[in-house]
Amino acid sequence: MSTFTNYDSVAASDYDVARLPIGADIMEKFIRKNSPADYEKTSLVDFGTGTGSYIVELLKSGMKLAMCTDFSQIMLDKCEAKLLKGGFDERFGVKKVCLPNSGFDNDEFEAAKCSMVIHHLVKTNENGVVDDWSPIGDAFSEAHRVLKPGGVFVVAFSTPEQRGGNWYAHLVPDTRARTIARCPSKEKVRELFQE
Repeated sequence: MSTFTNYDSVAASDYDVARLPIGADIMEKFIRKNSPADYEKTSLVDFGTGTGSYIVELLKSGMKLAMCTDFSQIMLDKCEAKLLKGGFDERFGVKKVCLPNSGFDNDEFEAAKCSMVIHHLVKTNENGVVDDWSPIGDAFSEAHRVLKPGGVFVVAFSTPEQRGGNWYAHLVPDTRARTIARCPSKEKVRELFQE
């Protein structure tokens, strides 16, 4: 659950304007190459699906099935409407989930995806400083649990350097500092993967 952004309010209304599925083709190629099943037989769980923009692209490219999860019911409703409008009626499901607990069975999916979510999982003190990174590792463990043997897990995230380098960051210095503080380094993500 995000304590950083309330996706049931403002963000859910204009989410798709600023968040395009950039790199969906790269995710597709990576999953296609590394899934233990043929791509057309691959089922994927998406942790933090938002409005489902990436899932639309993955299903268009031939992926069999996507289970879309998010903590925000409003985001899931938008995702479901988008996927129904796209004609993917029998190829997706939606489920409200609060990571790290997904409620899925062990070894259920060939692939898992978590895109721009992990900075929402961390626990911070009253000053916005992260004092507990472990929820990210717990989410990684949950993904591992629900993946079939040899399954592939795609994680997209921003490092502090990337967040601080946004062209507009200098215009909102307080928000920039708050955002940077929540983003794990590449080394921290590697460490949490190994736990």
